[in-house]
Amino acid sequence: MRKIIAAVAIAAALTLTVAPAAQAAPTFGQRHTAAHGYIVWTEGDARWSRVHCTWYAGNASWHLNWLLAPHAYKWTTSDAGGWGDNRPRQLDCTYRRA
Repeated sequence: MRKIIAAVAIAAALTLTVAPAAQAAPTFGQRHTAAHGYIVWTEGDARWSRVHCTWYAGNASWHLNWLLAPHAYKWTTSDAGGWGDNRPRQLDCTYRRA
């Protein structure tokens, strides 16, 4: 009986330690605001994350690279600091743990 309990305990321990690490699950998007025009925004999850976003607005492409604190919310205008006149296109953000 002890051998069976030991075998089950070892199997459970190996299963729990081999489980893959959780991936970052932040969110991102774009929207129009009255004060700033079109903005690109991102919000982190429960851990520090590095976010890299790319998009097109008007005739230019834009990139940002932010370090997000847990549950932090950051945004920029669609033209990265200008008037936000152009709607972002092909917005894509990738995250990794910091």
